[in-house]
Amino acid sequence: LADADTPSARTYLWQHGSHSGSLLRIAQGASVSTQADGPLRLVGIRGELSVRAATQPPSQLRPERYAHLPALDSHTIQCRSETGCLSYVSAVGPYQFVTD
Repeated sequence: LADADTPSARTYLWQHGSHSGSLLRIAQGASVSTQADGPLRLVGIRGELSVRAATQPPSQLRPERYAHLPALDSHTIQCRSETGCLSYVSAVGPYQFVTD
């Protein structure tokens, strides 16, 4: 998942047709924006994430918790943990993460 000096990194784990899974690491205090053609599902592994979508109120994602991000919406994901954050991402269709 890249080195610790980069604010975020994504590693693909698998892909089957248009469905894929990856790990997303975000450094302490860093945030990423994402846009997806299909829904995204995040599972917290380490740290606490703040997840904000344009059409939903902000929510907190802690380890072993799940968040659903609707398709065709802009999302901001920020790490609020001192040790950085790690989450599993499941997606249907293309998506991208951009470091803010």
